[in-house]
Amino acid sequence: MTGSPQRLDRASAILLAKFVALTFLGFFDLGLPLGTLAPDVLAMGFGPAMVLTVIGIQSLVTIASRHRAGTFCDRAGARRTMLAGLSAATVAALLYLAVELRPVNAPAALVALLLAARILLGLAESLVLVGTLAGALVTLGPGRSWQVLALQGAAMHLGLILGVLAGMRIEDGLGPLAVPAAVVIVPLLAMALAAGIAVPDRPPSAARIAILDVLGRISQPGMILALATVPVAGSVLLLMPSVAAEHWRMPWPAFGALVLGYLCARAGAWRWRGRSVGASLLLLSLGAELCGQILLLTADGAALQLIGAFATGLGYSLVFPILGMAVLQRFPADLHGRAIGGYSAFQDLAIGIALPGAVLLLAWRDPGHVFGVGVLATAGAWVLALSYTRRDLTIAIGGGTG
Repeated sequence: MTGSPQRLDRASAILLAKFVALTFLGFFDLGLPLGTLAPDVLAMGFGPAMVLTVIGIQSLVTIASRHRAGTFCDRAGARRTMLAGLSAATVAALLYLAVELRPVNAPAALVALLLAARILLGLAESLVLVGTLAGALVTLGPGRSWQVLALQGAAMHLGLILGVLAGMRIEDGLGPLAVPAAVVIVPLLAMALAAGIAVPDRPPSAARIAILDVLGRISQPGMILALATVPVAGSVLLLMPSVAAEHWRMPWPAFGALVLGYLCARAGAWRWRGRSVGASLLLLSLGAELCGQILLLTADGAALQLIGAFATGLGYSLVFPILGMAVLQRFPADLHGRAIGGYSAFQDLAIGIALPGAVLLLAWRDPGHVFGVGVLATAGAWVLALSYTRRDLTIAIGGGTG
């Protein structure tokens, strides 16, 4: 259960800010190498199939390990889960560094190290995400679940996007060794921050719940989240300046418009204290995202592209926290780690499919096909959400500091 909405006092706001910073650092670290992986693999002499394998294996590991990460968190505690995830990320970063140092002239050995790093990062992502979300929910209490999901979700999405951009800029400006060096430093900073966060001890959960039972409770909101994530993943790839320069006149403003729309929705919802608007807000959000994708698909000028990018970010922004609140309401507090872990895995599944799929579409087809897929996916999410909200989905939103 999530409890009645509560306003944040000063101490709670500072504590939430620490969890948000920790989540941002964790996902910023995950994003740093993403923009440089494809050139590295191609430089070793491998083809597109290996590129897709190296990029996609992390998502597969993340999805496969999410339920286990949630179980570990519910039993061992959020703080240990966070530190375990950041430790795995640090080891993965050292493997990245070894690959860039090229200690041997053996492409097969180097790509094996790279795959090992990606596997470790997949496990790290599961542990960091579940640990930070569960830790914030336990520490701040059920009445502040909306604030936790809204801000933690924003830190997760923006950390990943900005990490990708920063990684490409760092490599361009400082050389190939700078990215793995940064990937080593960031989790160490996050570990120092996590070590200073006191998470209240909660009796370890003795509850057993089968993964199929968890999936049964979260499958519908999870599928809505996955379908809503597909167009955003494709849009982020297409609007990323290094790619978009080939297709659009104003790549940086369009990318900025998407991020601005995302932030505007979060800022607006933060002020809606105590309103039970889950169903209507979910449908409105998905409708805005659908309009944005249609505009991006049909845009014949920079102005429509900017509006479409803004609407896409605006619409997608609140989907994760709205459905996350609905998921938490279906589980007791001692199973929240497994609940939020399983729910967020649908987002990873969508990203793991959408990004390689968008790369293939770019190679074989006009970029408009990526937005065409986005239109279909968002329309499917809206139809599923309409069916889901007929059960009178009401979510009390609490926000603001007080």
